[in-house]
Amino acid sequence: MKPRSNRERQVVRLSAKLKPLSQAQKQWAISHIFTPTAYASKKHAWCSECGNAFSHVSSGVVRDIVGETTNCPHCGKTLKFTSSRRHIDNVAWYMTVLTTVGGFQVCRHFFVTRCAAKGKAVSYEFREAVQNWIDSTGNEVVLARKVRWFSRFIDDWDFSSPLSLKRHGSKYKYTSGRYKIWSDYVCPYGKVLPKLRRNGFKWGFSAFSLSELYKLLLKDGECERLLKNGQIELLKYKHRHDDVPLPYQHAVRIAIRHHYIVPDAPMWMDYLRNLERLGYDTHNPHYICPPNLKEAHDRVLAKWRKQRVRIEAAQYEKAYQDAKAKFFGICFGDENITVAVISSVREMAEEGAEMHHCVYANQYFLKPDSLILSARDKQGHRIETIEVNLKTFEVVQSRGVCNRNTEYHDRIIRLVKENINLIKQVA
Repeated sequence: MKPRSNRERQVVRLSAKLKPLSQAQKQWAISHIFTPTAYASKKHAWCSECGNAFSHVSSGVVRDIVGETTNCPHCGKTLKFTSSRRHIDNVAWYMTVLTTVGGFQVCRHFFVTRCAAKGKAVSYEFREAVQNWIDSTGNEVVLARKVRWFSRFIDDWDFSSPLSLKRHGSKYKYTSGRYKIWSDYVCPYGKVLPKLRRNGFKWGFSAFSLSELYKLLLKDGECERLLKNGQIELLKYKHRHDDVPLPYQHAVRIAIRHHYIVPDAPMWMDYLRNLERLGYDTHNPHYICPPNLKEAHDRVLAKWRKQRVRIEAAQYEKAYQDAKAKFFGICFGDENITVAVISSVREMAEEGAEMHHCVYANQYFLKPDSLILSARDKQGHRIETIEVNLKTFEVVQSRGVCNRNTEYHDRIIRLVKENINLIKQVA
């Protein structure tokens, strides 16, 4: 694609002047990205570094030595055993090199390949795939290789093509993620704009791609504040939600002021939302900064569920009373078990919560042909929940905790069948 603006023309001109990788950068990639490997079969192995084969001592099962180390008797390299019968192994990873040119922060992404083959010395290829050029205001220009047609990989680069300008962004949804290279290996021999250092960037950031981080830091003061205060989870949350301002800004400021590092941003946001629903003070550090977020989240969620059940139960109570009130009070049993009609929506909600089944969630209280009864022991503990069809007067189902049958299952069904006339007379 041809450059259309002065900035794009400047990037194309500066890109042509970039230096190739230095020997130190290449050596760093070789030593940090790839692990020298011994590919072991039953009694023999070959070295990924020199390609020579050698014998190894094992119990006869290769998996017993997988993960152990040995020294190659030919080249002396320390190797890590892996179980494989392959004779060729080409491994590729991305490596990112940072540099600054003409006021731009440049992220250069190289596709580094180790070519190992039995009987041959190892070789390495360093091929540049993408360049992200970001100016001091956070605007980006991308240079990249073409991608092979009809490939099932989004980054199957055609390295025979030159680096050229690429259009990307919200209008190019399929390809927008192609140029956001998230590399696990960032070469320390590089340069970063002073403005980025001022805004909080430090080496070792790995939450998402560096090019995306740089644009955020240069455009958004909130991202700068989060990064400087170590709130990486909140920064990731903001990035995943299209970089819109975080909700509960006051709570974020309180957490920062009290040096509380949010361990799980989505869970924390849900926790704050439920606190607000329940009417708790979301300006109180006692609630904002729980020492155990998961326990606090689960506790507040349980309270909100109970309150929501009460609200829903009140909403449906009149309809349930109108439809099933004539059955209320029906009760029968024997010396150990009592079976009674559930007489309110709230009681049905409690039944579903305690028995861990869907009698309330699936709104059985709204089914006109269903009558729900609860079987309990002499101490009042729930045993099973029974559904009777009011057209056929048959027991549709009887469920214990987590929908399992209990030791009283057949006895409960027999009790209901023996007393079904009590229901028929009312119906």
